[in-house]
Amino acid sequence: MAVFFASVLPQFAPERQGMLSALVALGLVFSALTFVWLALYAVVVARAGAFLRGSRVRRAIELSSGWVSRWPWKSAECTASPNVSPWSS
Repeated sequence: MAVFFASVLPQFAPERQGMLSALVALGLVFSALTFVWLALYAVVVARAGAFLRGSRVRRAIELSSGWVSRWPWKSAECTASPNVSPWSS
C-alpha cells in the first residue's frame, strides 16, 4: 500500500496545496471507501448465509448434494455383482 500511495496518489494532488495534506486527505478518502465497501460486503455475506441456512433452501441443497453424491453408484456396472469388477470381461 505504501508503494501505491507514494507512486499513484501524487498525480491526483493539486499543485497549489501542500502535498502532504493532500496525500493525507486522499489516503483518508481511500480508507473510508475501503471501510464502506468491506462493511457492505459483510452485510451481503451475512444475509446470504442466513438465506442459505433457511429450512427450505437447506433441504433443497442437501437433497441435491445427496443425490449427486450417490448417483455414480447407481450405474449398472457397479450394482451388478459386488464380487465382479466392472472392468473384467
